[in-house]
Amino acid sequence: MIGRVGFLLQGQGGYIGGALAHVAGGEVASVTDPVYSVAAWGAAPAGRLSAGHEARGGVRRWTLTPTAADLELLAAHVVDGCPTFPGMLLVDYGVEAALQLAPGLQPVAVADVTFVRFLRPGADGRLRRLWAAAQPPTTGAELVSVRVSIGTELALGGGSARRLEHASMTVRLARGVGPAGWWVRDGEDSTAGTPVENPYQRPGGSVVLGGAFHAWRRPRLQRYGGCAAFVPGDAVLPAGLPRCRLPVVALDCLLRTAVLAPPPAPAAQPRIPVVVRLIALYTTCNDVELESLFGELDLVHETSDEPGRSRLTALAPDGRILLRIDGPVLLDPAAPRPGPAWTPAVPVVDAAQRSGLSDQIPGDQIPVPSGYCGVSGPPRSGGGPCRLPAGPRSPSGHVPSVRWDCRRAPGG
Repeated sequence: MIGRVGFLLQGQGGYIGGALAHVAGGEVASVTDPVYSVAAWGAAPAGRLSAGHEARGGVRRWTLTPTAADLELLAAHVVDGCPTFPGMLLVDYGVEAALQLAPGLQPVAVADVTFVRFLRPGADGRLRRLWAAAQPPTTGAELVSVRVSIGTELALGGGSARRLEHASMTVRLARGVGPAGWWVRDGEDSTAGTPVENPYQRPGGSVVLGGAFHAWRRPRLQRYGGCAAFVPGDAVLPAGLPRCRLPVVALDCLLRTAVLAPPPAPAAQPRIPVVVRLIALYTTCNDVELESLFGELDLVHETSDEPGRSRLTALAPDGRILLRIDGPVLLDPAAPRPGPAWTPAVPVVDAAQRSGLSDQIPGDQIPVPSGYCGVSGPPRSGGGPCRLPAGPRSPSGHVPSVRWDCRRAPGG
């Protein structure tokens, strides 16, 4: 059944969010106070964006510099043998950009997320210049919405460049996250069901996750879908991860849980996200704070007969709902990208919304062909791991210039 507690406005614009929980065979029994980070109020953004920005047609654009922690996540997230930015890290970039236009607010949701193409080092092993762009915010009675795009600049020669969009989303901000519901299980808990192999730990697989992403543990198939656990204590979280505005690793692990579904669905295989209809946040905590508060989280996937309507929920040990992802669409990395005739469950972004954010050019869209490393350059053979480059860190934690080795490792 569907349990809904409506969104209300209280006092001087204080935001009270209600749980929207699709519970298989159970129900949302009540709501509870949100889980706040100790440093949530007035906390500075991660500081990846340039101090100055370009403004054109109401759109603001910043240069984006990944932190050392971001690069550790990049190195641990390998698609087709090459490090690739995790989708939820791009979402965190979008949240940081949106907060520049609405300081003092908190992200409560991210909607209509589209991953257009991989963001990864080029064939020369270097990252291109990254940017984040945001449209003027739309202000409602309860929410401020900001449409954001994340991309890179493609050098064309002669000092000119063309902008490529890699991800876009609508960030929703409010004065505070809302209280979530409690999950009531109906006969199946995280120990029920059939254990399955972790599809993201297969040597030589199309998607291989390491480092912080070892926190995705204990995958199981259950009658309504599947479940896993977010166990950060079993992984190595980057030292600078608390600078993120979102629990990036927990959200990534939650999204991975979408590959778990009972028969007649295919066996769990690596998938890459292309669309996410909604990410709902019922906590301001980052990954490190979630580990400190709860130790681990239960991750639940509920399948749906309607395409693009499944639901993923991250639960505290006491059953409190902390994070939710609705309507994820994931594809096999080797599958051809759906053509223009493909339409997601919810329209992602129309031409008017996209106008001014980036130039769209075809080609090299997710997924890239097998053996292809980077957004330009010749195909490569082999599937050896890409290695995190050694290099100096600035006092702010940024790595000013890096080169990634995407060549086949000896003996790989």
